[in-house]
Amino acid sequence: MNIKEKKELNDFIIEHSSNIRQCAYLTNYTLVNLSCEKNLSHKGRETAMQIDVDHKYLSFNLCYGIEWAESSWKSKNYKEIIITLCHEIAHIVTTESEERLNIKSSNSEIEYYYERLTELTSRWLYNSYCTFIDRHKINLKTGKSK
Repeated sequence: MNIKEKKELNDFIIEHSSNIRQCAYLTNYTLVNLSCEKNLSHKGRETAMQIDVDHKYLSFNLCYGIEWAESSWKSKNYKEIIITLCHEIAHIVTTESEERLNIKSSNSEIEYYYERLTELTSRWLYNSYCTFIDRHKINLKTGKSK
């Protein structure tokens, strides 16, 4: 991926992230850092994107896997990137409960329901965002209003 394509991808992620947060009434959370890694993993498995949420300072960092992002971007699979971004932003809603309930160190059944809640939240957010895109006439490739 050349420098121009990486800038376009980063701008895409930043714009859509802002729009998704607006759609979900999460504009009080700020994207502090956007980064990428060659081999991004979570719990020992390769992953497309990760979010680190700081509820105290209402901020978050996003990191995406280079190979996944490059493949999605070059094939113009913007929908896949947006679905993944919605899933990560859904963690803004669900991680504070996870932390307060100490689910990370709890049994696997509780963790399963936490992951399920995050997935359902992300699907709701994606469906809401599709309506938001139409209503606000947002260009899918740039994330900006037409």
